[in-house]
Amino acid sequence: MRGLIFILLAFGLFLGGCTGQPLAEPSEWDVIEPPPQLQQCTDSDGGKDEFISGTASVGEESGTDRCLGEDEMVLEYYCDGNEIADENMQCPAGYLCYGGACVESTCYDSDGGKDTSKTGTVSYGNEEYTDSCIDGETVKEYYCGEGALHEEIGCGPAEECINGRCVGVAQCSDSDGGINEFIKGTATYGSATYADSCLSYNVVYEYYCKGGELAHEQVVCPEGMDCENGYCVEGPERECRETDGGKDRYEEGTITYWVGDTQYSETDKCYDQDSVLETWCTEEGGKGFGIIECDSDEWCEDGECVSG
Repeated sequence: MRGLIFILLAFGLFLGGCTGQPLAEPSEWDVIEPPPQLQQCTDSDGGKDEFISGTASVGEESGTDRCLGEDEMVLEYYCDGNEIADENMQCPAGYLCYGGACVESTCYDSDGGKDTSKTGTVSYGNEEYTDSCIDGETVKEYYCGEGALHEEIGCGPAEECINGRCVGVAQCSDSDGGINEFIKGTATYGSATYADSCLSYNVVYEYYCKGGELAHEQVVCPEGMDCENGYCVEGPERECRETDGGKDRYEEGTITYWVGDTQYSETDKCYDQDSVLETWCTEEGGKGFGIIECDSDEWCEDGECVSG
C-alpha cells in the first residue's frame, strides 16, 4: 500500500513539471557584468614633437596642436598616461609656428642689412618689419639674423632721420646776404646752386635763404632801373604810352613802351575770373603792373571787369 502511494506522488510531481509554465527570471544577483574597458589616450604625432602638428585624444576629448603669440611658440598636446596634457614649446631660431608646428622660415631684407641710408623692409615668416625713425636722429633698423632683428642706429653728423632713413641736412647760404636786387647773388642749398636772374626787363628772380631753407621771390627794380644779368642797374631813357588812361579795370588797355631803341607792348588780361592783371605807364616812362580785384557782382572778361 505504501509503495502505491509513493508511485502516485512521484507521478503527480512529474505531471506538474511538464505543464509548460516558464521558469522564473534570474535576479540581478544571478548576472555577472564584465569589467569596464579602460580608454586609451593616443597622440597622432607620437608625443611632444613641435615639428609635427598632432592631435591627442582620449574618448570624446581631444586637443590639437596650435600656434601661440607671435607665431614663435606651439601649444603642444600630448598624452600623460591616459590623460591629455599640454605644454608651450618655443620654436628654435630660424623657425616659426605655422599650422600648429614649427617650420623653417627664410628672412629677406630689402636694403641688404644695416643700411641707414635706405628705408628697408624685412620679411620673415608671415610678418613684415619696416625701418622707422625713433626720433629725429635715430633709426630703428631691421635686419636678418636669427629671425627678424632690429637695432637703434644714430644718424651721422649733419644728418637727420626722415621716413626710416638718415638723410643729409641741407645747408643754405647766399652770397649776396639775402634779398638784394642790386647784387647778383648765388644761393647754395646742399650740393646745388641757384643764381639770381632776370624775369623781365625790370624784374629780378631773387634766390635767398629763409630759416635754413631755399626760398625765392620776384623783385621789381626801382623806377628808372632795369634788370640786367640778375640784378638792377640804371636803365636808359624810357617812353611809355597807354590806351586806357592808366589803372582802369573797366577797360582793356594796352601799353607801348620803349627801353632805349627797343619797343615793347603789353595788354591787360584776366588774372582769374574775379580780377584783372592791369598794366600801366609809370611817371618815369616805365611799365607798371598789378592785380586789381573786380567788385563782388562783377567778373573778369577779356581783360576788364564786367557785370550783368
